[in-house]
Amino acid sequence: MAPTGGGTTKRNVRIDSLPSDREIADKDCRQCSTRRIKCDRSMPHCYKCSIRGLSCSGFPLVHLRWDQGVASRGYLTGKRLPLVENIPSVTDEEDVSSPNPGLAMSPQGILINNSHLIRDSELANQQLSRSLCDKLLLHFLTNVASHLTWIDGPSNPWRSLVLPLARRSACLRLAILGLAAAHLSATCAEFERSSTHLQINQRLRNEAVGTLSNKMQIERSVNSISVGEGFLDFSLVEMLASMLVLCYGELHIPGSTDWKLHLRACHAIIERHHLKSMREHSEDTIAKFLIKEVIDLETFGNVSTFTVELDPSVMMTWPSVFDGHFWDFTSLTNEITVAERSHHARFDRSDGPVQANMGYWHAKLETAYSRATVLISSFPEEEAVKRKRFRAIIEAHYHACLIYSYQALTSHIETAETVRSYVDLLWHTILSATTEPGPTFAHDIFFPLFIVGTESQNGKWRQAHIETLFLQSIVTTGFWCNHAALRFLRLFWESDSDGHESWIQFARLNEQEIGSFFVF
Repeated sequence: MAPTGGGTTKRNVRIDSLPSDREIADKDCRQCSTRRIKCDRSMPHCYKCSIRGLSCSGFPLVHLRWDQGVASRGYLTGKRLPLVENIPSVTDEEDVSSPNPGLAMSPQGILINNSHLIRDSELANQQLSRSLCDKLLLHFLTNVASHLTWIDGPSNPWRSLVLPLARRSACLRLAILGLAAAHLSATCAEFERSSTHLQINQRLRNEAVGTLSNKMQIERSVNSISVGEGFLDFSLVEMLASMLVLCYGELHIPGSTDWKLHLRACHAIIERHHLKSMREHSEDTIAKFLIKEVIDLETFGNVSTFTVELDPSVMMTWPSVFDGHFWDFTSLTNEITVAERSHHARFDRSDGPVQANMGYWHAKLETAYSRATVLISSFPEEEAVKRKRFRAIIEAHYHACLIYSYQALTSHIETAETVRSYVDLLWHTILSATTEPGPTFAHDIFFPLFIVGTESQNGKWRQAHIETLFLQSIVTTGFWCNHAALRFLRLFWESDSDGHESWIQFARLNEQEIGSFFVF
């Protein structure tokens, strides 16, 4: 508001004199709340702070609650939609300032221009400095992106596709920086530094969610939804990528289950806009990659989910193929889970047990193994140790999926001897992949390690070794979501089943008390 005559500034404002069509917040700003005066709630900054020359710290951020509401009218009638709710604002902390320009050097010697991150300082309430943004981005490039794919390399989609997309998207940039901070907090040995990184992650996550919420409000106001429209195309991909990165961020936070929230959000976007067809027909490489990632995450999330009926339209059996980086074992895990739920449903209807054709599954696993071994050639000949270690990872996933198929589709008692022979092979393969000197693939070992744990109910020494490997891999990768899987194994080992009950039966019967877990 402009100064009045005589050089004095107007010190008050009548709320009823303000424009009626202005954007209004749901709550008072933090500055007015602190001063205990009535706020006019004008957005983005209230007039009462502005006319007094005060820095209005803004209003509480919004948090998305996905898949909670159902539209009652309009073209979205009957559709599930995300709702928004207010959450407390984040406490301000001192900035780390640096005069250095926003440039960082990757290990490959590539100069990265981070100027777009500098322009986002306003979105993060000016709490992150230029140097800290550089540090977080470089950490994402060097330490985080390598753990988000089965095999790291020059064509890693998180570097080649997602990061370029982030240059055009503020919420995706904030989510990526938040993921990097979450990884630092999960892998840092010093408690104080870990706590600081976690606070940074919380601020960035809240800002990313707030920005994403605004985009969702705009997207929901569009009357005609068409994937063919250029603006909406980018907007959908941007939102899907941001939700996916937020999901990965929560997988690094000890005890967090908010990854479910973000995964449901991804699912809602894919369902609402019929994006599944893009995996086959679209030329949009980034969209196809993101949809593949969502389905892969749902695959591992559904392994421990029994009471919720699996959506056949989501649990599709299609290979995890991207730029030659295929990993059919994830698709097979998906198929086995769907088949187990179907068999159990038929048994519940008194249709009797379903006789599984295990030869079919053996054949599919042999094909997956052959396809996966092609990846070994991506390592240079001079990296013989890495090639050997990755072959052990492939063999571990082959035997893990084979054991899982028997656990899920055959009688636990009748196939015990067969499974036991595979378990010994799997255990020795895991030891070969984790204990010999050389490069590790710690992020690829969790599922095989979990499966061998489900067949170690009576072996105390092996249980102790599995616990150690689980914790070492969690600390190395930062994927604390796997601690819930380890906790489940401990409960299963302590149960009174005496080896006569499979882990799937135990998990199904105790799902309400134990809850679902994520092996990733």
